[in-house]
Amino acid sequence: MSNKLFDFLYFRFYYMYTKFRKVDIMGFSYKPLFHLMLDRGVKKTDLKAELGLGPSTVAKFEKGENVSMEVLDKLCTHFDCTPNDIIEHVKGED
Repeated sequence: MSNKLFDFLYFRFYYMYTKFRKVDIMGFSYKPLFHLMLDRGVKKTDLKAELGLGPSTVAKFEKGENVSMEVLDKLCTHFDCTPNDIIEHVKGED
């Protein structure tokens, strides 16, 4: 099996597993970012074009996955805001 096919299948399985098993990948949510985008009339495609973000980075927002500090810096600079306006901490279940 080629590496690309293996990577695709692995990440697809991991995504489906976390989606259906309700597994928290991390304790943060990007809901504030989506609200900010809605308030300012910014679409996901606009973010990709204006900030040079890849489609996988934007998908990470939807899945609640980690993004780099560089991406958070780009978002804060673009929207002239702080990280608290982009992400929020979600308390995990114990």
